[in-house]
Amino acid sequence: MKKYLSTIKSYLTLDKISWVILFIALILNLILWYIWIYRINFNKITMFYCLAVLLANAVLSFWVYKKETIMSYFLLGTALLIQIFVLVLIYNTV
Repeated sequence: MKKYLSTIKSYLTLDKISWVILFIALILNLILWYIWIYRINFNKITMFYCLAVLLANAVLSFWVYKKETIMSYFLLGTALLIQIFVLVLIYNTV
């Protein structure tokens, strides 16, 4: 059991910058879901696309971090930018 926990812990090691970027992206995604549920009902595909990209980039970032730190930053930054772009798109269409 300790072996499995140490393996999981080793995959979840990121530096503070990566955790901050991931946290901001998650907050922006929650804002998107709030806007979609309570304010306007726009296309669901956009919401699921944003969530899928965020989750895929986060998983890939955890997986790649030990080998390529810069690539991990790039993946998390891409997830953050997609959330920002969708929020801007929603703001401009409302």
